[in-house]
Amino acid sequence: MRERQKAKYRLIVFGLMAVLGPPAFGMRSVFAILYSILLVAYSLWALRLTVVFADDASLGYLLCIFDAAIVMPMVLWGASGWLIVPLALLWVGGMFMSIKAAHRLRAELEAAGVTNVEMADAIDETSGFGSRTGFVRALRALYATGGQETRFSLVIVRLQRYEEFALLSGSDAAGRALGALARRVQRQAGGKASGYRITDDRVALVLEGAVHGLSAIATEARRSAPARLVDGHKLEASIGYASYPEDGATPRELLVAAEISAEVRPAVAGGALAAGSRLAMGS
Repeated sequence: MRERQKAKYRLIVFGLMAVLGPPAFGMRSVFAILYSILLVAYSLWALRLTVVFADDASLGYLLCIFDAAIVMPMVLWGASGWLIVPLALLWVGGMFMSIKAAHRLRAELEAAGVTNVEMADAIDETSGFGSRTGFVRALRALYATGGQETRFSLVIVRLQRYEEFALLSGSDAAGRALGALARRVQRQAGGKASGYRITDDRVALVLEGAVHGLSAIATEARRSAPARLVDGHKLEASIGYASYPEDGATPRELLVAAEISAEVRPAVAGGALAAGSRLAMGS
């Protein structure tokens, strides 16, 4: 179970605690209402963190500490001591899932050929996506295992005026904004795409297999990705796509084709783009 999946269960558990917890512990004042709101707000905040910092094992351990701290008022100020044991068991279960998720992530990275020395470079911390090294390894694995039957597509998400954003808000904030835009496109593609930050202002999404309706996916992503604010900022994104082997035989050719696709159909804030014919680029 990933930390994001665990966060979804946390939302359900703390939602039930917000309704049933204070009365069960004998908390019946106005403070109990405020405390219930705090429980729900915390669970939503934890879910957001696991989206922004995807596959961050240290975040899982940190949230386990917060889990214990956020229920401590019920233990200290409540009148029902018998509920301490179920809460303790729930916390132990959460810690076990975080440990299991961390080991699973490490095993996946090692299976992909990422050594312990390279482990720190496998995930870009600000965007939450894989690194450029991971992107190269992912494509290499696709070429090696698929042979002539290999089919995959690239979707390139670029944050427009990245340098300006980084100058005003900092490089970390710019990286998080890029990650948020790329995750919106990733959800538009069904959430199955693997993402890698290949440059400061670009994330490449790799969709394995034959992808039907890629043009429509990109068109909708161009409309919806910049439609909502990110941390209070209105952002613009350019989104391009290319498929192997139709648009190129090498990673470089595919990246060039995706960039040209983004230039041909730039993002238009607040409006939908009409779907057009696919961009074909030979080798």
